[in-house]
Amino acid sequence: MHTNFLKSITLRKQILFTIVFGAALAVHSKTYYISNSGKDSNNGLSTGLAFLTIQKATDMVVAGDSILVADGNYTGFNHMNKANGTSSDPIVYMATGKNVWITTPKYNNNGINIENNNYVEVIGFNIKKMLKEGIRAVTADHITIRNNYCDSCYRGIFTGFTDYLTVENNVCRRSHGEHGIYVSNNSDNAVVRYNVCSYNTRSGIQFNPDISSGAPGISVNSTITHNIIFENKTGAGLNLQGLDGAIVANNLIYNNRNSSGITLFHGDAAAGCKNVKVYNNTIIVPADGRWALHVIDDASNITIYNNILINLHSWKGAIALEKETYTQTGIVSNYNVVSDKFCDVDDGCSKNLATWEGYGYDQNSILAPALTALFADANNNDYHLKSGAVAVNAGTAIVSTDVTNDRDMKPRPIGGTYDIGCYEYDPSTGTYSVSKKNNYFVIRNENEITIANISASDEVQVFDIEGRLIHTGSIWNTDNVTPGIYFFRVLSARNELLGAEKIIVSH
Repeated sequence: MHTNFLKSITLRKQILFTIVFGAALAVHSKTYYISNSGKDSNNGLSTGLAFLTIQKATDMVVAGDSILVADGNYTGFNHMNKANGTSSDPIVYMATGKNVWITTPKYNNNGINIENNNYVEVIGFNIKKMLKEGIRAVTADHITIRNNYCDSCYRGIFTGFTDYLTVENNVCRRSHGEHGIYVSNNSDNAVVRYNVCSYNTRSGIQFNPDISSGAPGISVNSTITHNIIFENKTGAGLNLQGLDGAIVANNLIYNNRNSSGITLFHGDAAAGCKNVKVYNNTIIVPADGRWALHVIDDASNITIYNNILINLHSWKGAIALEKETYTQTGIVSNYNVVSDKFCDVDDGCSKNLATWEGYGYDQNSILAPALTALFADANNNDYHLKSGAVAVNAGTAIVSTDVTNDRDMKPRPIGGTYDIGCYEYDPSTGTYSVSKKNNYFVIRNENEITIANISASDEVQVFDIEGRLIHTGSIWNTDNVTPGIYFFRVLSARNELLGAEKIIVSH
């Protein structure tokens, strides 16, 4: 079903090994190789003389070095008080295939640990069943954690005191202790995007600066976008504490149990959330959930535009504020698709949209119809908009500075007006642009589909609706393909997601 594809779009992001390897030789001073057939007595500088353990290379790297790990099962590594990378020459750990597994912890029951070191990248590893974190980074700035799969760890990815952190395209699921991704302790300029977090014991993604760890006790300039968060067990899909200046956009959040979709709160931070933009998210709360958007404690300058906020609970609904007890100023909400349930005194009431409008909120918002009238296939968790849905062309361009594309990387707006929710409806059936950095085109010629106007170093992958990779290459002949829904994505030589789109095949 569609959910499986969404999980796979981050889980199985293939590494273009030959291209990356060539770039590594040109840019980095040394490249170390790790293989199950290697020996730590080797020099590690070729595939034939690979090291056996990752830690052997960790103890030797300097700025600009790369560590390339071949498929196999490994003990993790501890990059603590080792060499730092630099902005131009980071230290890069990269899995060269999709079956590189960390099965044994290295430091304090963590799979991968980065501590007291800066400019380190961790790309493409699978980590499973750790007593503590799958990937841990603390007191470490300019860390990139990309394309990793963390399953059944205490927390999938945990960071603390990590300024200029990038966590993208990871899958974090079934955390047995807490959250899928946990960004803690006064981490400024953190970017968390394109991740899939599901079936975790607590929240999908948690931001948690706290004053007890030292001033300032807030996190500044956070970016939380394009994530998919579902079936987490308690807390919130996005549980966000003490943010000052944040964009929370294009996230798909659904079926989180005993949870709100997004919670903004003070907690043990130095202050409540302020200057937070909540734009173009799609949130579906099940009957055993809480509020789609819950603003708790003191809060200021919270803007809420172009969101789908649907709640299947009997009386809890779209938005709850906590004005009865706390000072909440500058909260603006409009141009949303909403359930007909709101509360302005925490979560102890249920007021309809007409009453809510009387308070000055959601003057141009729309009551949500049945899920089947709004989404392409809600029964199978496909929350793309249906043709003619009330959310199509019903949003506002107020968000245009911060929201230029949708969850699938399609440009916004299509058709001149912003849609509401994380997906922009595309009515075209022929050639259309799906670009992030370049203009790509899908050209259909009978049973041949071509992804045109891409660079020679880009890779095109095609998946079926179950998330299975069925084709690579920019030209796809569908003569022998079963009619149905397929998806393609475009990856750059640096393994960035440049575009993604749905393709309907019919003969």
